[in-house]
Amino acid sequence: RVWGATKDRLPVEHDVFVAEGGEDLRRFALWSALAERFGTAHWRGWPERFRTPQGAEAFAVENADRVAFFAWAQWVADVQFAAACQAGATIVADVAVGFDSSSA
Repeated sequence: RVWGATKDRLPVEHDVFVAEGGEDLRRFALWSALAERFGTAHWRGWPERFRTPQGAEAFAVENADRVAFFAWAQWVADVQFAAACQAGATIVADVAVGFDSSSA
């Protein structure tokens, strides 16, 4: 609901975050939208036409608002993370050992 109410007037800080996130953020947002649509994070379970970069790009064009939502959600999380750290919360930002081959 917040996205729907604010997406047409996002602050410049959001635009800077998205620009700095570049292709990595865009691809993560696209992957998130695809995983949401097809109900699985495992790309091999998506319809075949969306398993290629070209198919994924077609999806991105057709679902630009949803892809933008997931980039915005990353910005919101980043802002909240920074605020928690500044407030004195002890937060461990750690990279896990290993990875899931189905993840972004």
